[in-house]
Amino acid sequence: MTDLQDLKQAARITRDENGEPVVEIPLSAWNEFLAVQESKPSQKQRVLDLLDEWEQDPENAMPAEWWDEFDEFLKANRVNFGERHLGFDDE
Repeated sequence: MTDLQDLKQAARITRDENGEPVVEIPLSAWNEFLAVQESKPSQKQRVLDLLDEWEQDPENAMPAEWWDEFDEFLKANRVNFGERHLGFDDE
């Protein structure tokens, strides 16, 4: 029982002491599922790992000169959203 589908297959619907329907899962299946889930890196860690991997790829690396040119371009071509462009004027 290592994934959600296996857990669903192990589960059964029963009723609690108040007669309410509940899902019952064998403890061994639940513990195995938790062990697998807890051993996986968090989503944040997976994203950070992917960013690190991406940065290590020489094809993705941008030289310092490129960033300098890009900064100059941004300074020379500032974005300006005037009211008339956003549709807030009375015209």
